[in-house]
Amino acid sequence: MGAWRDSLDSTTISYGESELAGELRVCLTTSMWIELAEITELHEVYLAAIGRALAVAQHFEQTCRYVLTVAAIGAAHEGGSIDSLDDAKGLVEYLGRCMLGQLVVRFDRLGEVSYEHLTILDNGRAARNYVAHEAASIVSECPESEDRIQARTVTLEGEVHNLVEADALVSEWSYFIQEQASLPEQHRIGYRPALTSWILAPIAGRLPKH
Repeated sequence: MGAWRDSLDSTTISYGESELAGELRVCLTTSMWIELAEITELHEVYLAAIGRALAVAQHFEQTCRYVLTVAAIGAAHEGGSIDSLDDAKGLVEYLGRCMLGQLVVRFDRLGEVSYEHLTILDNGRAARNYVAHEAASIVSECPESEDRIQARTVTLEGEVHNLVEADALVSEWSYFIQEQASLPEQHRIGYRPALTSWILAPIAGRLPKH
C-alpha cells in the first residue's frame, strides 16, 4: 500500500497540473463511492429491470451447465471413456468450474449443435456479460442525464432480447432431457414474450415505441 501511495503521490506531483492530467481526469472520472442522494426514480426503475435481467442471466447460465453436463456425460459414455457415475465425477466438477464462455465453446465441440443455435448461445453469453458487468454502472457514474439513461434502456432492451432467446433455447433442451418429450407449442410460443415483458416491465413506459 505504501509503495502504491508513493507512486500515486509522485505522479500527482509530476503531472497533477499538466494539460494531460486534466484531460485524464475528465476522461477517467468515476465516483469514489455510490452517491445515494443522486439516485433518481429513473435510476430506480432501470435498476429494477437490471435485477430481473440478472435473474434470467443466472438461470440461462445454470441451465447451460446442466444441459451440457448431461450431453457431455452421454457423449463420453458412448465413446467408452465413462462407464459409471463415479467415472463422471471429474467431468462434472470440471464443467462446474467453467465460465459461461467456456460452456458455449464446449457446446460447439459436441458437434451436435447447429450454427444458428451456437449463435444464439453466444449472443446470450454476451448479453449475460453486459447485464452482469456493465448495465448497472450508472450508479457509479452518477449523476447521469435522463437522456443517457434513456439510451441505456434502448441498449438493455436489445440485450434482453438476446438473453431471452438463449434462455428459451436451453430451457427447451432441459425440458426434453427431463421429460423426454418436446416442449408444448403453447409454452414455446408464449415463453419468450412473457419473459421479456416481465424483465422490462419496470421501464416499459420509457422504451421507444416500435
